[in-house]
Amino acid sequence: MSTSRRDALIAGMLAAVEAYRQGRLALEDLTWELRARIGAIRDCGDADWADGLKEAWNGLELANALYLDAGLRSPAAEHREMAAAALRELEARIGRRPGGE
Repeated sequence: MSTSRRDALIAGMLAAVEAYRQGRLALEDLTWELRARIGAIRDCGDADWADGLKEAWNGLELANALYLDAGLRSPAAEHREMAAAALRELEARIGRRPGGE
């Protein structure tokens, strides 16, 4: 994967996370946004790194699924805490990207 493509995908992921934290992006939208970008990383040939990101993303998807399955209009505190933990893990894995600092 080219460095510029990878950097654009990373920047988009981090921007989506920040938008969620600021209340500008719903959890379900964040979940799908990150899924798409992780898929793009995989499609560009960075499968091992994408697999690690997907592992962290799974926690976010679980929080999203639990809140949606409960029929809530917005995530409860427990879902937000699960999402926050998953996002911390995702950010840590982004920091361990190939060629990263």
